[in-house]
Amino acid sequence: MFSVDTTYSCVKPFNVEFVDSTIDAVNWQWFFSDSVIYNMQSFSRTFDEYGLYDLNLKVYNSHGCFANKKVNDLIKIEDFRPNIFTKFTNYCSNDIIDFNDSTYSMETTLIYKILLTII
Repeated sequence: MFSVDTTYSCVKPFNVEFVDSTIDAVNWQWFFSDSVIYNMQSFSRTFDEYGLYDLNLKVYNSHGCFANKKVNDLIKIEDFRPNIFTKFTNYCSNDIIDFNDSTYSMETTLIYKILLTII
């Protein structure tokens, strides 16, 4: 029925493209859980706040019949701050450093890029 180009971010503002491909549709009502409504087939929306956003799309044909699709928590924007720490604070240049991560995220896979500078 519809597609989005992306659904998750830890950075705001977050821009998402919405496109409906329902055959014979003539009217669209996109209802978001933050009370924002769009009435077009395709659009771009910028989310400015962290949170979870539900979407309910109602699509009408020329006879007044409609189809409805609701997706809870479709858009996820989280205030993500990694909580990475090490056991010790003093290291030498040839030491192996073990990092511990107690970060909580709505996403199941977290990838870190760490730049370590020893002075």
